[in-house]
Amino acid sequence: MQNEKKPGRLVALDYLRGYFMLVIIIDHLYRWPSALSILTGQSLLWFNAADGFVIISGLMIGYVRGYKGMKLPMRSITGKLWRRAALLYLWLIIATVFYTGFAWLFPTSAPLPYIPIANGEWLTLVQQIVTLQYAHVWVNFLYLYTIFLAIAPLAIWLLRKNLAWMVAIISVTGYLIGDVENIKWLQWQILFFLPVIAGFYLEAIRSWWRAKPARRHYLTITILSSTATIIIVSALLHFALPATPTVNAINTYFSKDHIQIGSILAPFIVFGGLVILFNKLEPFLERKLTWLLLPFGTQSLTVYIVHGVLLILITYTVPVSESIIVNTLSGIAAVMGTWGLLKLPWVQRFIPR
Repeated sequence: MQNEKKPGRLVALDYLRGYFMLVIIIDHLYRWPSALSILTGQSLLWFNAADGFVIISGLMIGYVRGYKGMKLPMRSITGKLWRRAALLYLWLIIATVFYTGFAWLFPTSAPLPYIPIANGEWLTLVQQIVTLQYAHVWVNFLYLYTIFLAIAPLAIWLLRKNLAWMVAIISVTGYLIGDVENIKWLQWQILFFLPVIAGFYLEAIRSWWRAKPARRHYLTITILSSTATIIIVSALLHFALPATPTVNAINTYFSKDHIQIGSILAPFIVFGGLVILFNKLEPFLERKLTWLLLPFGTQSLTVYIVHGVLLILITYTVPVSESIIVNTLSGIAAVMGTWGLLKLPWVQRFIPR
């Protein structure tokens, strides 16, 4: 069965990745007010699902292609990563043309993501997608992931040579260049490649974590309390307090439009807290939410590529509303509709997982 757990699989991370996908679907629908804001923070907090998805992707590349692939020749690992990058690049083009073209051909007054290309400029659209200058917001991660996977063999090779410090230096240097030159993927790559290092040494980290119960206890309390503080404070600054110059200045340090130091530190802390939380909740999640979170987690890229179909359907059929009930039901429909698409044989066959 497609959702059957495999021996040695980090199931808590599958659940966490599934949760990130659920949040991304709701946030991309952008129907507020909604009771689902409690789950998502409307993508306005200092940590959001996009951060988590990038971090967990880097962690798993380091673990699966780095640590678990140690016995494979580097040529094999490179081939796997580059083929994956090419496949995602192809689907970036397909999905961006489809979602952008649909918005052009069937205009609506309902809110859709901004398209920085004039309606009908098909040649410009294709040129900008192919050269990675434009990606539709709903599949923007494919743009980042394509680039990161193309570079990942270098990181894996350096890690095999016990040069993790060099991977870290290159990543930090790349971030600084991206910060100065305002290059998006260079800013975001630090949230991918530092976790690649952690993934490569994940078994060692887990052994260190389990070695001393007292240390683990105090670290758990520290990480969870820091996570709660970040979430609560950022929620207050975005939703409860007036947007004063001071509040805006604080939030700037955690901006997602231009990655700042806070945009790096807060996601790593909150991600650590969520990993601890989901590990503790794994028995409950297995009993109650395996049916949803596990397919979303193990088929995350499929979900990411096809969820826009449900967003389009809801956008064109459900009028924009200020009703919290209507918007909550719309969000649930988007999630459940995407879950239903995963059951279709042609989706399973043709769209990457």
